[in-house]
Formats: sequence, structure tokens, C-alpha cells
Amino acid sequence: MQFGNCLDRVLREILLADPKYGPVLLNKTDLSDGFYRMCLNPDDIPKLGVIYPSRPGQKEAYVALPLVLPMGWAESPPYFCAATETIADVANTRLSDPAYCPAEHPLDDVAASVPVEASPSQPAVASSGDDASTPIAVTCPTESDPSLHGSTRQPLQYVDIFVDDFISAAQRPFLRRVRRTLMHAIDDVFRPLSADDSEFRREPVSMKKLLKGDCSWSTIKLVLGWIVDT
Repeated sequence: MQFGNCLDRVLREILLADPKYGPVLLNKTDLSDGFYRMCLNPDDIPKLGVIYPSRPGQKEAYVALPLVLPMGWAESPPYFCAATETIADVANTRLSDPAYCPAEHPLDDVAASVPVEASPSQPAVASSGDDASTPIAVTCPTESDPSLHGSTRQPLQYVDIFVDDFISAAQRPFLRRVRRTLMHAIDDVFRPLSADDSEFRREPVSMKKLLKGDCSWSTIKLVLGWIVDT
């Protein structure tokens, strides 16, 4: 993948998708604590040490040694993007294998939830983003534009990445397969929670964004600052 061309690639996949499988649906999967999930090489830790200002009368200086990628270091984004682009590459490789069948993921139900705004008389609820019908603003074509060369002949299954924002594009009936594949690829690079973890460690996937419905499927999504309507 080429860093920085994520939106162009996603739009190209949407354009070349075969319309006979229905509209392309999008979802977003964000990571939490991104840089802090990548440990530094022990030999490099002293190179990034920071000396704290001394207080009056202080005899010895205090030095902070980062154990993970620090924010603000010029080399942190490239290292981090190497990890996230690896996740996208692994996910797309698995999706291209017809025999690959991802197992259920612990966050399946949360990822599929779509929050519904609460009213004074109706509490907030959530509906399934995989099974719910998506409103369509215009009639979808049923045949590919003959001028488009390289159009796909199978339902679209695609994952892309911009820094820590994963953008998935898919057509039915593979919505759940695409999301599960990405979730497992994320766990393979940034391990999920275990029983031995500190109470302060969080899931690699941002639960806050999942609960907002970002990981539910829709034909309309805010992608990298642009409203994309497939």
C-alpha cells in the first residue's frame, strides 16, 4: 500500500464494484492507544530519554525513559503505519482466499450495533448494522459501466488504512466476513485483552467508536473528512 492514498483507493474499489451485488457498504474501525502499543527496542530507549527541569535545591536530575513509541517523535508515525498497513495487507490477503472462514470475534455484536437516538419517551436502543436495511438515496444500477475496465466479478471485500483509521468496503453477503477478518488481523498484530492485563489496558479497537456505531455498515460514511455516499 502507499501511505496517503487511502481515499483514492477506496473510491476506486467502490467505482469498480459490480452493481449486480447491490450497493457497496462502508464501515470504519479505529484503534485506541495506537503509538503506545508498540514497544521500543531496549537499546533505543536511552536515545529518547527526556530530562525533566530541576527544582531549586534538587541535586540529581530526573530522566524519563519511554518504553513505547512516544508522541511527537518524528519517527513514530512511520513505525506505527508499518504495523497498521501490515494489518490491512493481512486482512486483504485472507479476504482474497475463498477458503478462509474467520471465526467469531468477541466484539462482533458490539461492532454490529447501530445506536438509535433516544427521545423523551423512548430510551436509546441499538439495531443490527449487518441485517438492517440501508436507505438508498438513488436507484442503484444493476450492470457495470462498460467503459470501466478492471471491474470486479465477485462481491467487493476490501480493507484500507490511513494511520489508525481502517476503512472497509464490502457488498452482501460478505459484510460480517470482512469485519471479522479485519478484527482478527488487528488482534494478530496488537494482541487483544487477556485476563492477566492491567485494568488500565484497553482493547486494540476503540470501544468508544464501536459504541457510536462507526463499525456498522452503511452506504453513507464520513471517511477522512469526506462524506462518501456509495
